[in-house]
Amino acid sequence: MKRPPDDGAETTSSASGDDVLRRFAPHPYQSLDAAGRIRVVNDAWLDRLGYEREAVVGEPFADVLAPESKAAAEAHFEAFKREGQISDVEFELRRADGETIAVAFDGVIEYDEEGAFRRTHCQFTEITDRRDRRAALERTNTVLTTLLENLPFGVLIEDSDREIIGVNDALVEILGGPVAAEDLLGEDCAQAAEEVKDRFERPDAFIDRTETLLERREPVLNETLELANGDVVERSYVPYTLPEGDANFWIYRDVSDRVERERALESLHHSTRDLLDADDRTDLAERTVAAAKETLGYPISVVRLRSKERAILEPVAVTDEARSMLGERPAYPVGEGTAGTAYERGESLVIDDLEEWDDGYDRNRVRSAMYLPIGEYGVLGIGDAAVDAFDRSDVQLASILAMNAEAALRRMDRERDLHYQNERLEEFASIVSHDLRSPLNVASGRLELVREDCDSDHLDHVAAALSRMEEITENTLTLARQGKTVGETEPVAADALVEECWTMVDTGAATLAVDDAFTLEADPDRVRQLFENLFRNAVEHAGESVTVRIGRLGDHGFYVEDDGPGIPAEDRESVFEAGVSGSTDGTGFGLAIVRRIAEAHGWDVDVTDSESGGARFEFSGVEVD
Repeated sequence: MKRPPDDGAETTSSASGDDVLRRFAPHPYQSLDAAGRIRVVNDAWLDRLGYEREAVVGEPFADVLAPESKAAAEAHFEAFKREGQISDVEFELRRADGETIAVAFDGVIEYDEEGAFRRTHCQFTEITDRRDRRAALERTNTVLTTLLENLPFGVLIEDSDREIIGVNDALVEILGGPVAAEDLLGEDCAQAAEEVKDRFERPDAFIDRTETLLERREPVLNETLELANGDVVERSYVPYTLPEGDANFWIYRDVSDRVERERALESLHHSTRDLLDADDRTDLAERTVAAAKETLGYPISVVRLRSKERAILEPVAVTDEARSMLGERPAYPVGEGTAGTAYERGESLVIDDLEEWDDGYDRNRVRSAMYLPIGEYGVLGIGDAAVDAFDRSDVQLASILAMNAEAALRRMDRERDLHYQNERLEEFASIVSHDLRSPLNVASGRLELVREDCDSDHLDHVAAALSRMEEITENTLTLARQGKTVGETEPVAADALVEECWTMVDTGAATLAVDDAFTLEADPDRVRQLFENLFRNAVEHAGESVTVRIGRLGDHGFYVEDDGPGIPAEDRESVFEAGVSGSTDGTGFGLAIVRRIAEAHGWDVDVTDSESGGARFEFSGVEVD
């Protein structure tokens, strides 16, 4: 028998048997093994029941039970072993002279160092003439009292008359009560609730909700209540039954720190969007220190970014409070000082007392600080006038802000590089447009003149070749320009758009089937071109009798598939390469353009088999509604 699962409270005794025996000496005491055999009894037990010690030690406890109590005792003993304790459990005991007496047992289980069952420690009190319920309550198990006082959350227990029979100081502390916990014992719980209701943000709602729970008598876990001082508590209610009647068990937990952290995380989420809107590095640094001040409540904040020319961290953004307290801030060489050390290590640096950090820099009245690397870009420094001002939660929240700033700077770099790439692509497209189209136009004009002078089948082949070159030129221009970022995105009704795109492609007798109506966030013009290329590809490779289907993939994707011959597994990656075509009439640019458009939206595209064996293009990472 192992120790019952830990629910946050001690339910067992760790004292030795001798210590426990001495503790319960004034009362009849017994100790049982796991089989229910008597191992130890004290003199008080022997005196009250009239047995000799040798007659009972080693014998089943059931031998001293009255017949009418044996079945109940067996069930109670099994529950005892599961729960680890009993309190005020009633039995009929048979004395040596045959007389029976009514007793109430209290007890705990003793476990060894490995948590295995060792033995029970029980005492009983005679309740044959029990009339005073208060006397029985005063005999509440010492273990229960100790449990209440050591729980890290507030507990209140009331009986069926709403009289408080158990309460701890943690509850009084959470609710800000003016009295000690022991002064509440025996008081009317309803009256006590009226006295503390004004400490809640909604006093009447607190009373109404309490009465509703008592009427329903159904367990409720972790409902949130706001206090008038801004704190937040979670309350749980568990009805249960004592031997003398129904009772109610209330638990109050102060979750203000957790709620504050959750709110801070939500605010950080919104501030991330603000960081992404920054115009440049300086603007982003300013927004970062503003978020540290306004969102996280750190008014003394500095962002240093690494110089592009030298290995130094330059102060780019400083809050007014930091400038007022610290003055103008210096640049740190990488690897020197607090910020330089955190940057070089690539990990957070928390200093509880800056006076113990001797690096030659004057920080005036700032006594503690934390420094959070912003990736390879720089460091976010946060200070406070108090010593040891930052705990683990502070560091975690500030680290999230620093990581968000890093992500925004990284995106800024990507967009800069992409802008440069787009400029090169546009230059390339212009060259192609001018240097290829002009000779093609001349050749086409000359071809028409030649047709006037002679009639030859060769001229048709020349015309087809020129048309083919024109088509390749157009596709090359299109492919080059797909490297640009997408324009403004908006919700696009996919079912309506694909019907429109279908009419723009020469599909012959092909059929379009829309399996799902859905909306996707996209640039309408670019996604229109994506669908047109997919439809054109299906007709070119599967024939004019093909059926093309489109539908959604959960909440983050969609598919376009056909019932044609499909694409061999070994060719599925190469089909997205420019110039690769499975048709003699194709240019090999259609699917390359599809991938470019998908990537420009931040989507992934993969090709696989449809259920009918045709080609199926799956797009993931898509906002679908």
